[in-house]
Amino acid sequence: MLHLKNGMVIQRYAVFHKSIQSQKERHDQNEVSILVGIAQQQLVVVADQNFNHSFRDDSVYIIPLKSANQSTSAYIQQLPVIHLRNLAYTDTHHTVHLFDAAFRCAPVTASGKPFTDSVQLQQIDYFKCTIISYAYYESVPFSYKGAIYQFRIFPYALTAAIYPKQIRNIHAYAAILFYAIENEQLQLMAYNTLDYVLQNGQGTAFGKDSIHIQSIDFDHQILHFTIDTPLTAHVTIPYAVLVGSYLYQLALHKKTSINFQEKPYTILEFSGTWCKPCMALQPFIKQLVQQLPPQLQLITILNEYSIENAEAFYWQHKPTWPVYYEPLYDADNHTLHHYLNIGIYPTFMVIDASGNVLFHENGIGALDNLCRHFNIPYIVSLPRED
Repeated sequence: MLHLKNGMVIQRYAVFHKSIQSQKERHDQNEVSILVGIAQQQLVVVADQNFNHSFRDDSVYIIPLKSANQSTSAYIQQLPVIHLRNLAYTDTHHTVHLFDAAFRCAPVTASGKPFTDSVQLQQIDYFKCTIISYAYYESVPFSYKGAIYQFRIFPYALTAAIYPKQIRNIHAYAAILFYAIENEQLQLMAYNTLDYVLQNGQGTAFGKDSIHIQSIDFDHQILHFTIDTPLTAHVTIPYAVLVGSYLYQLALHKKTSINFQEKPYTILEFSGTWCKPCMALQPFIKQLVQQLPPQLQLITILNEYSIENAEAFYWQHKPTWPVYYEPLYDADNHTLHHYLNIGIYPTFMVIDASGNVLFHENGIGALDNLCRHFNIPYIVSLPRED
């Protein structure tokens, strides 16, 4: 039995712990504890907001039940917002930064479904919990080529629910999202991991240009970056690397090398089922294949955490073009996407039969630019991500 701050007495509950820092030496504020339970026939959530390992002095949030005809996204939007202050984020240089965050906690039943009636509350033996976070740093909008752009930087600490698979094994990293502002709407242009960009000097592409980040000061919210020349500079990939990369071809159910000399030009689409922009592009990829001129071929490479994910994609979409699978994480880094330094998805590359890279861009807008660059007709406007 637990007495809560608002006078409620809770008997059935579960406690969830959300790690927000990857350093070995942990302090109290490096783990957020969340209690989910039943009190007075209501579903409640309590977050340990002062990190004292007690829920008796923290705010109590009443969680509404999901109505039968309500969509999951609409249900999440009505969940109460829980605020946490002075969370610690540790970058790859072991520097600790403090930031504030806000999230919604969505408890679900043992079967993974939201609670829809009070009867379920009496029948459930334990709770599951999904943390939906939207904490981020936001840059001052800046103008480039007549358009207004803006950075949003999401600390890794509470972004696992946003891109849970993409950043599974990079605990100390922050995700970076780059938006363009058009008619007061935010459009996803590209994303990458911030520390990866800082350490390796990689650019975050939008259109034919690239943004390179020099430094970031979380405490003062200062971001230093430059906009560089086009990414489509001439690069050559050794042919031995291309033909030596054995990938699992889903249609053949076996590993095989890619034939880059079947056509004069090959379009490589690096994608993944965990990548929402990649999946949003699939109807347009199908359309692109139908419009390809005879000298071009398209090949999709799914970078997945398991071959089961790739096979599920294959049977769902039934692609008429070659689709290959390779593991997203490989202990020896013997993957084509690692050699080609693919860190942003989706990425499109056009390679000629000799291995010369003629085109290399990422993000939803890359497909549009590719079609214009090679005069490939398409009918439907590409999607925007708000």
